[in-house]
Amino acid sequence: GINAEYMGSAENHIMFNTTARPDEDYDDEKLVELNTDFSNVIIADNLPIVGIDKYEKLCGFIRKQFVRFGEIAPDGLYIPVDGEPKQTCGYCFVEFLDAESARKATAQTEIRVTLYEEYEKYFNMPSEYIVPKRSDFELKVNLQSWLLDDQGRDQFVLRHGGETQIFWNDPLKKKDEFGRTYKYGGERDKQRGKSWTEYEVQWSPRGSYLATFHAQGIALWGGEEFERIQRFVHPGVNFIDFSPNEKYLVSYNHEQGEKDSAAESIIVWDVRTGKRLRGFSRGVAQSWPILKWSHDDKYAARIGKDSIQVYESPLFTLVDKKAISVPDVQDIAWSPTAPLLSYWVPEKSNQPAVASIIELPSKKLLRERHQFHVADIKMHWQDSGEFLAVKITRKKTKGSKKVTNTFEIFRVNEKATPVEVLEVDDHVLAFAWEPRGNKFAIIKGESPKPAVALYKMSKGKIQHLKNLENKSANGLFWSPLGTYLLIAGLGNGFNGHLEFIDTESAETLGEAEHPQCREIDWDPSGRYVMTSVTSDLRNADNWKSSVDNAYKLFTFYGQLLSTVPIENLYQTLWRPRPPSLLTKEQVAEIKKTLKDKYWRKFEQEDDEIRKSQLSGKEKEREQLKQQWKQYRAEKEKEYDEECKMRADLRGGVLSDDEGDYVMVEQNVEEEISREEIDSEQ
Repeated sequence: GINAEYMGSAENHIMFNTTARPDEDYDDEKLVELNTDFSNVIIADNLPIVGIDKYEKLCGFIRKQFVRFGEIAPDGLYIPVDGEPKQTCGYCFVEFLDAESARKATAQTEIRVTLYEEYEKYFNMPSEYIVPKRSDFELKVNLQSWLLDDQGRDQFVLRHGGETQIFWNDPLKKKDEFGRTYKYGGERDKQRGKSWTEYEVQWSPRGSYLATFHAQGIALWGGEEFERIQRFVHPGVNFIDFSPNEKYLVSYNHEQGEKDSAAESIIVWDVRTGKRLRGFSRGVAQSWPILKWSHDDKYAARIGKDSIQVYESPLFTLVDKKAISVPDVQDIAWSPTAPLLSYWVPEKSNQPAVASIIELPSKKLLRERHQFHVADIKMHWQDSGEFLAVKITRKKTKGSKKVTNTFEIFRVNEKATPVEVLEVDDHVLAFAWEPRGNKFAIIKGESPKPAVALYKMSKGKIQHLKNLENKSANGLFWSPLGTYLLIAGLGNGFNGHLEFIDTESAETLGEAEHPQCREIDWDPSGRYVMTSVTSDLRNADNWKSSVDNAYKLFTFYGQLLSTVPIENLYQTLWRPRPPSLLTKEQVAEIKKTLKDKYWRKFEQEDDEIRKSQLSGKEKEREQLKQQWKQYRAEKEKEYDEECKMRADLRGGVLSDDEGDYVMVEQNVEEEISREEIDSEQ
């Protein structure tokens, strides 16, 4: 903590920085009025305590931390020293040229900072605790309000032209309005003459927030009326990334990072408070996201020069205060369910390529595999974290055009982490794990008619399920609930061919096309798929694709529900849902009773919705159909009431089925004629 006896000396040092002699005479006209405004001064606490030999180094560190918030006044840094041997006291005073810079400095948490003006308030706190007055309950913004929809609908956002619009998905109820219901489109901002967003938009991973991009930074919106929840000032920001549990936001100014790889172009923010937690340089990273999060938001890792840097939240300091030495590391990936980090290193000289898994924070090596003749490696974690698939692309041998791939699948949850191996003697165009399941699919072979292969992780082996030959596909898109797989041909040569597969039976449920399709996105329920032809928002030369901008909505079995042309369509994004709170046992019970307990009710509700949307001839036809059903029901009732009367007429036979009889075969002997013959004649 701060010792009060230094306060006076600090004021003298900061405000005057002069030494007055007691015998010196001053003219009254030359007396300087004491400046009592300390709004531009901060106290930085929780600093390292070092000896005099490291005093200058500590000064340089502190200046580097605070100069980013504004210019520090000449002689504006004072670090008290005390004791024998002389040591710093763990705090310092920093004087900026203006008060605004001092206020900005209090927004960071790497060093504990207090405004000098607030020190007296904290220093004179009463010794006795005073119970605060209890305030009435105040309902805050409900960030999960859309989950309370009584129809269980999902939302999606469309970014097109100067508009950003959010809709409810209503494929049955709003057939005449492209199967959607309008929710919100930034009307409050429009009234002030502003755009809701200047560039893209992005949902947070659990759907709580919608992020909008602006020249000066990022804004977060949420709640029933999409109120502004938070704002982050980061001029020129191009990319953002949320931590999995939405605690933190990472923003990145790509242009600044490209011009100066040492500049702090990456900022980590606290989503709830809006505070800047730490800045990072781009470093050696080439692709976004540069910081990769563990499943619980506890760690963020990135690739450094011959190292992996793992930072621990909320201070984002290095675990054990040092990076993990991994020479020439190429890529890293976290397990979706545990603090396990995988990485790979390329082949070099006589050293093999290596794929490894380590545990944090112990940095213990769980398993590694060595490979030779490696051209590239890709890592794919299953969403439950039970398996890690490592795809190894082999180098071509001399005189051969053949490409081979090996999949090494780590059984992460089993003792000693055993590895299953799958050899594929062909090109591999795509790989994807089944969500909530243990199947995976690959596309292998040469374009334009490769094959789709389905596999399943069984006990102790990889089970091949089926090959689907000659498919116009280069992309795999699983339903978020598993089982159903959409294989798609995107880009040149495929013409947007779509095929919907039931992987349990390996049967095709439906086929369709969406030429020039660029985006495919399943809704969170797994019932609908949206495909879209979009333009690049930040690319002025996008007129070629803008004429075909549109999105299509399909059912999970491939039925086309709507086609919506939209000029200058940039984004179509479903709103994500948070993970279910139900246990596996509860989910299994619901599935078991779904048909008897819920199915009929849902079908009746859907039928009522369909009827309410009919008009013209369809409505007249439906009315005639209902009249016929009513007439038939009346006659069937009358027929049942006459059952006893019909039985009496038949002599007690109850059956009304004319074909209901039993055939009985009898042999009857009958004498036709008789003739007597006299034997004596």
